[in-house]
Amino acid sequence: MNLNKLIRGKQRRLLAIIFGVIAAFVGGLYFLNRQAAEMKASKTDGADAAQVEPDLTGGSVTNTFDGTGQNSLLVDAQRREKQNRDSLATIQKDFKSLQDQVNVVLSDNQRLQQSVRELLEKVAQQNTQPQIPLPQDSPPRPAYSLGPVPIQTGRIDHTLLDDSAFKPKPPDNTFWVPTGAFINANVIEGADANASVRGENNLVPMQFKLKGQAHLPGNQRLSQLDNCFVTAAAYGDISSERAIVQLQRLSCIIDGKHIDQPVKGHVAFYGKNGIKGVPVMRNGKILGLAFTAGALGGLGQSVSQVGQTVTGIGATASISGGEVARSAVGSGVGKAADKLADYYIERAEQYHPIIPIGAANRVEVVFIEGFRAKFIEDEEAEKAAKQAPRTVNESATRSQGNNGLPPDLIDRLGDASKLSIDDFVVPASGKSQPPTPQGVAP
Repeated sequence: MNLNKLIRGKQRRLLAIIFGVIAAFVGGLYFLNRQAAEMKASKTDGADAAQVEPDLTGGSVTNTFDGTGQNSLLVDAQRREKQNRDSLATIQKDFKSLQDQVNVVLSDNQRLQQSVRELLEKVAQQNTQPQIPLPQDSPPRPAYSLGPVPIQTGRIDHTLLDDSAFKPKPPDNTFWVPTGAFINANVIEGADANASVRGENNLVPMQFKLKGQAHLPGNQRLSQLDNCFVTAAAYGDISSERAIVQLQRLSCIIDGKHIDQPVKGHVAFYGKNGIKGVPVMRNGKILGLAFTAGALGGLGQSVSQVGQTVTGIGATASISGGEVARSAVGSGVGKAADKLADYYIERAEQYHPIIPIGAANRVEVVFIEGFRAKFIEDEEAEKAAKQAPRTVNESATRSQGNNGLPPDLIDRLGDASKLSIDDFVVPASGKSQPPTPQGVAP
């Protein structure tokens, strides 16, 4: 027995039962509503015949040819004309008050402008008057003339020798991986690639182990990438039934040295981009439940609107208890079914299709952008070598001092790097005092 045929038969029978129940429910409601309408029509025929139509003309329409209508229209026109005259008089009063306020503001502005002009004239007259210069008494400033450094006996001049330029440079162990290089690899960590509409934004991690030699342009080979690891991220493409993989980082250990750096590339399977897989979809049952809930919601709204009474202007109608109950049941069922349909739709979005990719599959890793593989230890040694001459120069500067003054002046003042600004400030009395070293009283 075919399992698919058995399930298909059960689904068809279930669908037929659902439609039969819905048809019976709608037919029963239609029959009950028809009987209620016939009973109501039989009760209201006599009352409608004796009911007088409401007078909506206000009594101004008559069958006689007298001047009643003309008189009422004339009185109405005179009343509207009086209202318009009163409104115009009020507007004229408001306009006159606004005009008076504007005149007051203009007069104030003219007075302020006159005051500003007078102040400007006074300032100009003060600037034209000659000013008496104040006496300036500047104290004498001490000055030192730096002459050539005298030759002193009994001292040895020395400088530090930087031998970093004579040291042999370490060998360059880095290697270049050109664009388009590819190498065989095995899947270590598989993934269930997200194949939904937004699958590209929900990447899943994967890991590969590189095996053998890398194939380079010019029929060349590269053996340094053997047994290296590559991390990647993947998402599913439901149309091609493949998991699209994007490389992220490369890690290697070669002769005790480490490589850990980002790379760009993709993974191919049997000559095509991506890894082939079988899509798995589990949202079919939930979508069916969402459809059923939506159908019940529409049916409930239809039931709530069946038998609504529409009356004209001025007429009244009474609503029976059956109509209220029918409307309440229909509205309640419709709203509940709509909420249930929304819930099933959100749940169906969570059950997105996936493409499972298992481990131990043999694939090809392709590098789409060339890079230089650098060892972390070599980079750290290079940085340390660049910083060594700078450290030597700084230590020599600290030992010799950086004041640049002659020795005889240093003997008088001390080390200039230890002096403060107070040692060179001239006293306010105008009498200059010889500078003293820091910490020595004059």
